[in-house]
Amino acid sequence: MKWPGENLFLISKWYTGSGGNWKILAQVNPNLDPDRIYVGEAIRIPENIVKTEKPFPQDFIQPRTVRQAGPVTSKAEDEPPKLYGPKPYRAR
Repeated sequence: MKWPGENLFLISKWYTGSGGNWKILAQVNPNLDPDRIYVGEAIRIPENIVKTEKPFPQDFIQPRTVRQAGPVTSKAEDEPPKLYGPKPYRAR
């Protein structure tokens, strides 16, 4: 493993084309804890499921969440936000 944030699912997805193959990687690497892998650990991948030998790029790791700083505001400050849901009752 080379980058912080890598996990067996992402490693499997990059090298084998399917994240579901993480279970195979866990079986082939019995001394590896799938929930706690660290930078520098070697992970064996069976040759028969390898789809690429290109190095795992850091940008393949997606951040889990992105938070915005500050309050969320409408694009037009004077315009109230449009709400979805039932329309107000109109008296006849």
